[in-house]
Amino acid sequence: MTPIEAQRQLLYNELVFCQSIGCHEYTVKYGVQQFSSAISNDASLSSTSSTTLSPKPVVKLVSGNPVAYHGPSEYLGTSSGQQDATLVYEISRIPRSFTVDATTYGYEIDDLLPAVTDATQRAVILITGPDAPSELVCMVKSFRQTAVHITLTVETTTEY
Repeated sequence: MTPIEAQRQLLYNELVFCQSIGCHEYTVKYGVQQFSSAISNDASLSSTSSTTLSPKPVVKLVSGNPVAYHGPSEYLGTSSGQQDATLVYEISRIPRSFTVDATTYGYEIDDLLPAVTDATQRAVILITGPDAPSELVCMVKSFRQTAVHITLTVETTTEY
């Protein structure tokens, strides 16, 4: 095992431990959504295939304000009484792949951003957590990777 792989394994083990004691409250999945036709206002979601990141990465809300109905907010809402909020999350400390005894652990950026085959599909990140009680569908804005881990910045616009 190389020194870099040893660092990746150390990060992985740290995340497993943190998950076992409940440190990380968010569940993160990556996958592909399939639509009935080319993605547009007329297309309907047919299916979603996804894989849950394990162990759970570190997730934090970096911008936006999830609001409760009639809760404090800078937004006044629309005439329908609904509010749109754009939320940006940072998903960090996703361990890069390493191999131990012929078993591979961790992820590479191609795993997290699967290739789509046509205009009826899109790659997504799905988040559930304390300020996301129902699954949020997020699009990747950017990513950074070091020799040891990957960080994704994702964004979603949701209606309240």
